Amino acid sequence: MGSPIIMAYDSGESFSSINTLTLGVGVAWGTCLIAYRNLDFRREALDVSGLYVGLSTDEEIFNQYCNLDRESRERIHLPRRTSTKSVHGISFGLNAGGALDLFDSVSEAVLRPVFRELLSNTVGLSGLTVGTAGGFMNMFDAGVFHGINGHTNFSININNFPTYEYCLVQFGVGALVSAALNILLIGNFRNLTHYIVDVNNMPDNFGLVRYLYNVMTMSRCYAVIGEASAGLILPGGSVNIVAT
Repeated sequence: MGSPIIMAYDSGESFSSINTLTLGVGVAWGTCLIAYRNLDFRREALDVSGLYVGLSTDEEIFNQYCNLDRESRERIHLPRRTSTKSVHGISFGLNAGGALDLFDSVSEAVLRPVFRELLSNTVGLSGLTVGTAGGFMNMFDAGVFHGINGHTNFSININNFPTYEYCLVQFGVGALVSAALNILLIGNFRNLTHYIVDVNNMPDNFGLVRYLYNVMTMSRCYAVIGEASAGLILPGGSVNIVAT
């Protein structure tokens, strides 16, 4: 019996830490943390939980899981796994997030005590900002990774996640408090570096187009992740396309 893979962010954990330096078109770089887990769909585990009586198909069981409260869901949670990778790419808009790194030591001393008091047990601390991440549609689908290109929500191998490449399209806006909507695609497509230069090690004018085509055809799954953060964030907004 197949089990879906769902997001498993702890309270206060951030999905992305992306720096941008943009005026119209610029660069973006940083890291992405994927926190995820399987559900225990073994019949004995389902029976012990007492919450899936009379349900037999993967779809029925997962639909019931989505309708339960958090405590009830946790009865069939398998151990959490994480995978963090560096990403880089391009940014469109007006932003200067990457220019604040030199103030890290000062802001860390000032912001951590303040936000720890204000946002205790709600969000976590990461570098210059505090933030929280999770499935944007968690209330409807429990933050599941949706299968695409012939893959279903129940056929993705969780053991392959650390080996897959990431492609992230991020829409962000804010000042001091920011919000971002992330569309994350995961699969065994070629990484971005392979496409941005040609065989003569020169910039490839059509490399990004070929890369995005490869991503769309080779992705195994996608997730929509909403994220909010607060801290030393300059005013601005940007659309970032970053990838491993």
